[in-house]
Amino acid sequence: MIKNHYKSKIPVLFQARAITFGRRIYYLDEIPPKWLIKHEMEHVRQYREHGFIGFLYRYIRDYLRGRFKGLNHHEAYYAIPFEIEARQAERM
Repeated sequence: MIKNHYKSKIPVLFQARAITFGRRIYYLDEIPPKWLIKHEMEHVRQYREHGFIGFLYRYIRDYLRGRFKGLNHHEAYYAIPFEIEARQAERM
């Protein structure tokens, strides 16, 4: 079961509108837009596929690879394969 948390302060810690940990989605907004729900639901799917540790390992590894290649924070974030998939899911 997916657990949604609305008006959460947790996304603020990551300078985000939402963040997903396993099956828990924390939204900054009381009523998040549909595209954001789709984005976060894709992360839930990715956690299921790769496992909690596997997802976090790959996510952080890919972010750090981008940073070591000289990308800034936003460029490295947008280059993470999990984020690319989540952005594609927004349009479905």
